[in-house]
Amino acid sequence: MTEISAFLDDCRVELQNETVGKILNKKVPRRKSDAGYKILTKNGYIISK
Repeated sequence: MTEISAFLDDCRVELQNETVGKILNKKVPRRKSDAGYKILTKNGYIISK
């Protein structure tokens, strides 16, 4: 998987979680990445430690 496709996949997961949270009126937790990897969110990068 290329870096671009990985970021697009992160964005898709982020949008799905936000949509499900709104439908269920609950906060869906952010996904956890492996240590040292970046996750692309609508607010920017999260680097997992």
